Amino acid sequence: MLAVCEVSDAQTLFDHFKGSMAEHFVLRGYTQLEGETLAYFDISDRLALLSSNLSERVAVPAQLRPEIPPFEINHEGHAAKGAQLYDCLNGNQKEAASRIMMSLNSTYLSCTSLIDLILALHQAGHSIHFIASQLERSRHAVSNLLNNPDSYGQRTSPERPRVISKREERQILREVSNTTISVGQIRANLNLVTSKTTVWRVINASRNIQREAMRKAP
Repeated sequence: MLAVCEVSDAQTLFDHFKGSMAEHFVLRGYTQLEGETLAYFDISDRLALLSSNLSERVAVPAQLRPEIPPFEINHEGHAAKGAQLYDCLNGNQKEAASRIMMSLNSTYLSCTSLIDLILALHQAGHSIHFIASQLERSRHAVSNLLNNPDSYGQRTSPERPRVISKREERQILREVSNTTISVGQIRANLNLVTSKTTVWRVINASRNIQREAMRKAP
């Protein structure tokens, strides 16, 4: 908002949201003032990429920017905690959790992974509306998958039926070649039941047919 919108009082806007923005840092052990200062500099860094100077519009809570120590994720500890929580689940919950983790660990969301993820979320008790919103799919697609998961992604859409045959296309191009015949006359000569627009599309799609205006004889 500060970068692209006209804000009459940027200081009031920051003061309104600084408590919520600082909450992330406060939960990590910083004081309220340090959290607000870190949130300020975080916004300032982002606005600098958009050629906007936050210090010209909002006063910094504290001049000294608190240092954020390097944070290392304890993957082994999280895995052990996750295994303990997994053992507390019942059979259906374990199956749902396994399918979700299998889908999340994939390098891409393939059709099979998508099916597993939808089935897992459904078994976990989530509604079709929730699943569709989370996976950015239509509710109709999610409903069809749940009703018949084995055939999902296998049905191919039928091609649009041709209004005019290949043979009729060749006849049209022969009729219009090197002549001043009209589209209506072409339809009459070939007994076509298609519209004039369809005949025009056939003519315009051909690279060998070029339309030119008649020139008066000298």
